[in-house]
Amino acid sequence: MSNGYAATEKEAGLYLTITALYEQQKYMYGRIEKISFEAYNESTCLTEAVERFKERTGYYPNRVLANQIYRTRANRSYCKEHGIRLSGPKLGRPGVNVKVDKNRNIRIIPTGSKWNVHFA
Repeated sequence: MSNGYAATEKEAGLYLTITALYEQQKYMYGRIEKISFEAYNESTCLTEAVERFKERTGYYPNRVLANQIYRTRANRSYCKEHGIRLSGPKLGRPGVNVKVDKNRNIRIIPTGSKWNVHFA
């Protein structure tokens, strides 16, 4: 570009996307919330991690992406209390009309004569 090359609109958009992705990855690189050689239940770390996030940024995250071990009742209520969306399916059994494929973690919900697929 310093030699006079002008990027196309598509190339400029891709470049901006790549730089934004790079900045996000640089921000997240190496952040370890807890490390221990002793056994512990990981679900207890969610509130601490979210509070440290708030200390760093000044606000709570919009949502938290977490695996099943973090989706305890206490963590769900904490997230609800602070307006944080916690990923994953609801607690308890799926409804009568919901068929769950355990191999692919997909919920198939019949609606009339068609099927809607929702990825959990």
